[in-house]
Amino acid sequence: MTTLTPELLATLKQLSPEDKGVVRDLLDEDDPPPGRSGEEEAAEIGRRAAMVASGNYVSLSREEAEQQVREAIRKLGVEL
Repeated sequence: MTTLTPELLATLKQLSPEDKGVVRDLLDEDDPPPGRSGEEEAAEIGRRAAMVASGNYVSLSREEAEQQVREAIRKLGVEL
């Protein structure tokens, strides 16, 4: 059961979307982001660095990357 008072709940429900976002951000500050552990992230960074060092990495130009992003957005039904 919640320890929030009915008054506090009512106040929270009346907040603007922007203020609700501020409250969400405040509450999320203490929670770690979902995803990989620090060790997993370090391993991935090491793997990618090794790919670049060995020459087995193909990079995109900014224009190519932007084009891929635009195409992905269009596939979602959003026209730019």
